Amino acid sequence: KHTRNVAIVAISFHGNFNYFWLRALERRFPGKSAGMVFRKLLLDQSFASPLATSVFYTGVSYLEGKEDVFEDWREKFFNTWRTGLMYWPFMQFLNFVLMP
Repeated sequence: KHTRNVAIVAISFHGNFNYFWLRALERRFPGKSAGMVFRKLLLDQSFASPLATSVFYTGVSYLEGKEDVFEDWREKFFNTWRTGLMYWPFMQFLNFVLMP
């Protein structure tokens, strides 16, 4: 049941959001220069990452029928986001530099 709910949130939100978000970033900050990559990384980690993490926790909680859909978010968001900052900026750097 939990796996199904995670899949629903991932398919209905994350795939679409990431597709449009990354396209918008590239349109606004085109190219692979250091300045453009830095801007993309800064916006991605300060806006998109917290939003996507928040939607994940609240969406799964909603689908699981929890009375307080923000409970998991309050308990897990900051640690998840902070931990992600040790990994995702490096992966997004490669994405922004290597992908067309």
